[in-house]
Amino acid sequence: MSTAGEAKKALTPRAAVAKALHALGPDGSARFTATMESGIAGNQNKAGHAAHASGTVGRTAASLSLASPDIASGTEGLTSTYRVLQAGTSTYLDLGSRFAAATGGKRWVKAGPADFVAEPTSTTDPAYPMLPEQTDPGEGLLGPGLVGITEGPATQLAIMGVAQQVRSMGAENADGVVADHYQADVKADDVAKAAAAMHGAAAARTKALASVLGRSDLRTETIDVWVARTGPRAGRPVRLDLTMDLTRFITTDSIHYSAYRAKPVHVSPPGAAQTMTTKDIEAVQGDGDSVASASYAISGHDFTVPPAASR
Repeated sequence: MSTAGEAKKALTPRAAVAKALHALGPDGSARFTATMESGIAGNQNKAGHAAHASGTVGRTAASLSLASPDIASGTEGLTSTYRVLQAGTSTYLDLGSRFAAATGGKRWVKAGPADFVAEPTSTTDPAYPMLPEQTDPGEGLLGPGLVGITEGPATQLAIMGVAQQVRSMGAENADGVVADHYQADVKADDVAKAAAAMHGAAAARTKALASVLGRSDLRTETIDVWVARTGPRAGRPVRLDLTMDLTRFITTDSIHYSAYRAKPVHVSPPGAAQTMTTKDIEAVQGDGDSVASASYAISGHDFTVPPAASR
């Protein structure tokens, strides 16, 4: 090749995604905001749910705030904003002071990968007889939707790297910068394949993600990433969308990364005195007269919270 421009061969989409993954570094983290939406497959406007999240995510940990007024709207005693910590393969949700009052001061729920598998919780809606039995789409937000956000950009890029095809969608404007848009369709087996190429905590987290998606009847997950061409985020994702077709509902995460740093996220999980597991929740009962019963979207477990008068 006679010129420097000709000598610089354009990267393939797969190579470009691999380059963006390398640019994140082995221990880096990112600030983010995200919008999570979930609705019944084939009828996105029916029984939809939405949530917003913001925080910091790394390769093996995350700390964020999750706001979802509609999840709490039918449940007296739950707040609309939750603090969420991710450490390794464990997720901790802070359900607030009223929940703690019902559980002897244990305001946190610790959930493992199996707890984020949505099961059918409602029968066919008579108003929509052509729809099969459905799971409440709200479970998608506090299930695969939340898991996808806490995995971080490095995991999603690694998963794209093992997809059968990575497509270039061209240059687009994303979050105020010119960015290259790449897209891939993946399945749970692809996530497991990506995990096999990792080591340590990252491998354990990604293997757990594959389990969540596999047991949640994932048909296809489409990953879209926009990699900045210029600016302080150059060569790294400025936006990442995850669209999960989970048979009974579809969940979409749109994650926007505002800043990157070389340091990892440090999370200190709450102690046992403040923490319940989903198995512990099964032991918390109420008679419906003195407490407000609630169904929470972790494996369909039921728990109770004190009525407002007992505050």
